[in-house]
Amino acid sequence: MWVLLIASVPAFAQVDTSFIYNTSMPYGTLDLRIAKSPTRYYYLQEGITFSFRESAPGVKTNTYRDMTSWDSSPYRQGNLREKNGASDLFVMNYRYLLPNNYNASYEPGYPVIIMFHGLGERGNCWEDKCYWSTPGWNPNTNSPPAPVSATHNLMNNDHNLLHGGLKHLTAVNLAGSKLPNDPTLPANAFPGFLIFPQNLNGWAQPARIEDAIRILRLMIKKYNIDENRVYIHGLSNGGGAVFQAIKRAPWLFAAALPMSAVNNGGIIGDGMTAEVSKIPLWVFQGAKDTNPTPSRTYNTIKSFREAGADIRYNLYLNLGHGTWNTAYNEPDFFSWILSKRKYNPHVYYGNPVICNTNGQGVRISFSNGFPAYQWQQDGQVIAGATQSQYIANTPGTY
Repeated sequence: MWVLLIASVPAFAQVDTSFIYNTSMPYGTLDLRIAKSPTRYYYLQEGITFSFRESAPGVKTNTYRDMTSWDSSPYRQGNLREKNGASDLFVMNYRYLLPNNYNASYEPGYPVIIMFHGLGERGNCWEDKCYWSTPGWNPNTNSPPAPVSATHNLMNNDHNLLHGGLKHLTAVNLAGSKLPNDPTLPANAFPGFLIFPQNLNGWAQPARIEDAIRILRLMIKKYNIDENRVYIHGLSNGGGAVFQAIKRAPWLFAAALPMSAVNNGGIIGDGMTAEVSKIPLWVFQGAKDTNPTPSRTYNTIKSFREAGADIRYNLYLNLGHGTWNTAYNEPDFFSWILSKRKYNPHVYYGNPVICNTNGQGVRISFSNGFPAYQWQQDGQVIAGATQSQYIANTPGTY
């Protein structure tokens, strides 16, 4: 047996536009555009939570409604908006955190985690449990008119931090002034950006997941973020949103960590298993959970593994649905995340061994979506190897 060594040069940036906007995807239309025309585009309004709360008659608070038991003020606030000619519409609130001693000139940039909250941490409705009106209520038309009390929970932009917000803040603070590639970084530190979008009524509508990805893309555009170190995780309803997100933008994410995901985002049914399986996954499941059941999650993992995925799976025997706090306390939760890079090629089945008896090579691949690919062996360009996938038949460093 010969062992294949995997190495790569960070070079990803541009993405084929058909992987951002495509009306013929297996699941329908994909739309991750941040600009649809010169006069119709999305932008981030930082420092403001969009809501109807007022501190005095006619004076909006423009801030989040505190719904956590700890001080969430280190997280900044903002909202995604869509400008279309004269109209300027609210799309989604979010909270975010910058790394300590953020340096806009630091190369190669900082990692980022985007986290999808559960259904209970929504901005308005959890099924028929609404802070105001019904799930059909639209904040841009505001009919019936929303309450203006300064303490109203509608569009709170803080409950999204309930699970994981403090743990992630602690990880950023633990990093101190150390940079992402510092070998002395503590194991559970995270020296990067955090983004916690808040949906209005859950993540069941794919358009809301695409809006959250727009926030992420605009953050990457504005700040010094390493595009090779973009990570995603989420819990329960948000775990299903993680699967939906990596189905829509497999080229974007270097790793994904769904926790008690209520569905697999339709990945298998939509024929996206092979592409999604190139992304490193760490899946968390409670043995006593009834939604999802362990068997349902296992069947999803089995399909991914059969497609060549290398998946880490934690089944907590004594837990039901609430796996996330235990997951966050895994000693290498953040160090595992930080070890993943988008420019690292996927080795199918996690096996880098070339068989010298039957000549079977090692299949290695990158996500589809980038304009061009180039493979090298031992520092030399391989002629004709210009596809996202390559089969290595001779030992070496690729």
